Amino acid sequence: MAATTRNCCVLFADVAGSTQLYEKLGDAEALRAVERCLNRVERAIVACGGKVIKTIGDELMATFASAELACHAACVMHARIEGLPSVAGGKLAIRVGFHYGSVLVDGVDVFGNTVNVASRITEVAKAREIITSAETARLLPEAIREKSLKPLPAIAVKGVSAPLDLVEISWTAGPAARVAQATSPSQVSKSVAAPVIAEAAPPAAPPKTKLTPRVILRYGNQEILMRGHAACVTLGRDTGNDIVIQDPRASRNHGMIELRDGKCILTDKSSNGTFVSPHGGSHVAVSKDTLVLDGKGYICFGHICPPDSVGSLAYDVQVGEEPGTKKAKTKS
Repeated sequence: MAATTRNCCVLFADVAGSTQLYEKLGDAEALRAVERCLNRVERAIVACGGKVIKTIGDELMATFASAELACHAACVMHARIEGLPSVAGGKLAIRVGFHYGSVLVDGVDVFGNTVNVASRITEVAKAREIITSAETARLLPEAIREKSLKPLPAIAVKGVSAPLDLVEISWTAGPAARVAQATSPSQVSKSVAAPVIAEAAPPAAPPKTKLTPRVILRYGNQEILMRGHAACVTLGRDTGNDIVIQDPRASRNHGMIELRDGKCILTDKSSNGTFVSPHGGSHVAVSKDTLVLDGKGYICFGHICPPDSVGSLAYDVQVGEEPGTKKAKTKS
């Protein structure tokens, strides 16, 4: 397939101080800490309408349709990382940079000068900072442009003839902070209010008679019950996932299953794809896409496998009345 060109906002989020974490904690514990950060970053990206392109070590790359969505996602992910417990005597943190422009789209990946610029901007950012180009900042809502931006010294970027003017976006004060801490639709722009609220604050309790999914996942000796309106279970080989897939054909961060808009949704982010086998139906291949799960069946990671395989995950999606607010996810 030939590469195509389109405009989008490219964002990088990098776990700050990860080298020191590995030195202090050792490989296994440091990896778990990094994965906890990246899992929260991924959820913020998806909730704010973005697309995760790839994970490169302790850095994650994503694209958004607009600079405004990327800015909102950056604020939300910082707020979520702040909620993580201290590790090795310090708070976990990320640094974020983004830039809007033209990219080459080849399959599921994107390339070009916009990606290069976004990556270089992220290198400038420090822990707990959001940096973007002045050019991209001009695309943000007026309220953020007026009260949440701080000009920074220009930097030279490979492929750009003149030094690039940068700005820092404050997510701890002003309009951008209200995005990260939003609790009602009136606090953020209507175009992105729903995804930001879904990630940044607990959803309001639904009517008592509302039909909601209740999902049971079984993998080996592990069983997870998902219920409510904001449950999310991450899947992959890495130990930071909610369900650690013991199959070499699965990706480190293979995908997730979440309850959203009254549906149980499987999202694949892997290299080899996910294969869903509904009871009574034929296999469905999912690659860099989503699929609504219903009824019963099983899921295999990276290849088709029998239902009794060590690597298969069984699912049972049930719909019933939820009598009031329930805990989003429980494990037993």
